[in-house]
Amino acid sequence: MASIPSRLTACLAFLIASAPLAAAPQPAAFTPVAIQAQETAHVQNVNVPTSPAAPRVSYMYELSPEMQGDLYMARREYVAAIGAYQHAELRKSLTWTKIGVAYHHLFALDEAMKAYQMALRLDSHNADALNNVGAVYHGKHDYKKAAKSYKKALKYKPRSASIYCNLGTTYFADRKYKDAEKAYGHAFAIDPAAFNHNTNASIDEGSTKEERIAQNYYLARTFARAGQRDQALYYLRKAFDEGFHDRRKLKDEQDFAMLRTTLEFKQLMAEQKLN
Repeated sequence: MASIPSRLTACLAFLIASAPLAAAPQPAAFTPVAIQAQETAHVQNVNVPTSPAAPRVSYMYELSPEMQGDLYMARREYVAAIGAYQHAELRKSLTWTKIGVAYHHLFALDEAMKAYQMALRLDSHNADALNNVGAVYHGKHDYKKAAKSYKKALKYKPRSASIYCNLGTTYFADRKYKDAEKAYGHAFAIDPAAFNHNTNASIDEGSTKEERIAQNYYLARTFARAGQRDQALYYLRKAFDEGFHDRRKLKDEQDFAMLRTTLEFKQLMAEQKLN
């Protein structure tokens, strides 16, 4: 569990190897996510006491500090996780990345950055830490440094859909729409499920309405091209909810050619009074 995406909260809030970090409920647009390290994305099952009277963490002391921290993270007990990780192997880059992710979940961005920087001192090729540094910069609206950090992370993990997603989200925030679409296109090509609204998309309430419209409209086009009608309609509806009502653009959009023939699209247009 060690890296954070810009998933619409970074494709932005935090990237995780298997799933984005939890973020507070927010409106509709991706934000960078912190990536969790692959090595600990899954925690081995342990024999947990089942009796209501049994102490909740009595078995924890049989585990290593790192595994204790992983379990606390799974429970979203981030302060406890930090305490456990601080008793783990502090000469490992991964340990400091995990500490950073825990601070990131607490929105303690300065402390998270210090931990990620320590991780990078120990391993300058740590793509998860580099991704999460980008997420911190994105959270501080320093989009130039965020993009630079994501691109550096991609040198060491070039097949990461999450990092491309974060990079695209940062470009959208910086109004570099062509670059944003290109980055999202790479993410979709690597893993079409990266943008599924029912899997890892988190939301960034700090993004502007213009950004959210651009992101959702682009994703609607992307899923329409891929023949994924339900996802296309989902993101198109999100674009409408944010204020998109360009009837001519919808009519001329080639990516929606097949979608326009469906009953669901016609119903959506009728709801928006665009038919």
